[in-house]
Amino acid sequence: MFPSLTTCFLHERSARMLTLLIILFLVGLLILVVTIKQPFLQLNGYLIVSLFFVLLVIGLNIFHFTTAIAILVLMLVLIIWLLLGLVGLIRRTPQLLAKLNFKFKLALFIATVWFIIASFFIFLILFNLVNFTAVFLWLIFIPVYFILALLAYYVNSFLLTRSFKSPITNQILLILGAGLFDGKHPGSELKRRLNKAIQLSQLADRVAIIVSGGQGLDEQRSEASAMKEYLIEHQVMAQKITIEDQSKNTWKNLVNSQQIILHHFDDKRSIAVISNQYHLLRVCLYAQKLHFKVEPIGVTSDYQLYPSASIRELISILLLHPYRHCLMAIILAIIISLV
Repeated sequence: MFPSLTTCFLHERSARMLTLLIILFLVGLLILVVTIKQPFLQLNGYLIVSLFFVLLVIGLNIFHFTTAIAILVLMLVLIIWLLLGLVGLIRRTPQLLAKLNFKFKLALFIATVWFIIASFFIFLILFNLVNFTAVFLWLIFIPVYFILALLAYYVNSFLLTRSFKSPITNQILLILGAGLFDGKHPGSELKRRLNKAIQLSQLADRVAIIVSGGQGLDEQRSEASAMKEYLIEHQVMAQKITIEDQSKNTWKNLVNSQQIILHHFDDKRSIAVISNQYHLLRVCLYAQKLHFKVEPIGVTSDYQLYPSASIRELISILLLHPYRHCLMAIILAIIISLV
């Protein structure tokens, strides 16, 4: 009796190890396929997602029920996060919601509905209230990838905000615009960016500042002009400030500012871009796409903005390569359903 039990245990352990090795190989192959010729930040994000995924699979193999409960809890937390994000967009930043394109709004709506449905079915499966074949099970686990992507977004953003090391001596500070309060003056989030630039500009005389932001439909002036006025009111010399007031979004902020730097700054200065911490990852991804070498400087934000801001940023990042992320979500969901 005892030898047979030992043999069964060893066979079961070997099967688990083999499963893990196969999964590690498939994940490594997946990383290799999707990150060929991709910027380091994207590779970093995929690696973080893959690391979380490997830990998840190990947990499912060793602590099956506990890990499944953890997945369900994370999905419920993310549903609350999505709903808070939607409420935040509608109540706190209605002008931002109006600016979002249809594809973004549709992605946000589908994600919320899918997470609610998937959480409900995972709950039923967990307590043996319903059984699904593997053919349908992988559909339920697709949202798991996006949970891991959100965790990777936070880790990547955290690492990115701590990467700034260059001394502020002969530098260009690029301040990205944000919505104006009452359509005329910098709001609280924009003031945080401007205050950081004021602090850094006081450390060296040769610092140049570019303020970037056009005029929104709900604004009575360009964001750049309001930013310049604020800086001058806080003892920054006007001749240090260059205005870029034609951009309507983050991508145009960087495109237009890059052109200004190429045409008006001949010396090879390092360029530091200042924005809120939740925004920096997307900024740097855009900059890498433009071959625009920038160093990120992050500023803190009102904690109440984080649900709407982080969800908005994550979806914007995912929509840079939607088909690739959908493919990865499907592959990882199939692997989980087979485990």
